[in-house]
Amino acid sequence: MTQQYDAGALLQIVITGFRRHGAKQEECEEMRETILIRDGAYYGRSFRTARLMATMIAETGCVQFHTSSGELLESVPAPENASRESNSQRQAA
Repeated sequence: MTQQYDAGALLQIVITGFRRHGAKQEECEEMRETILIRDGAYYGRSFRTARLMATMIAETGCVQFHTSSGELLESVPAPENASRESNSQRQAA
């Protein structure tokens, strides 16, 4: 089953990761985001600056940071959607 993710928290992880790997604030403000679809279903998201890219594949549960030439820099956990968890808890109560 594909998990859902908090898009705002994901964006913060990506910006923080880009900054950690040398991106300037202006680069982060100009990054491009793409929603990935596979076989008609949500697959993940990708983010690009001129020198860096990050990809979150929903099934893997992590965000991978790469150079523009494809070198893997790091992999970090993706944020789970807190609203989905709180909705599940409310239904159980």
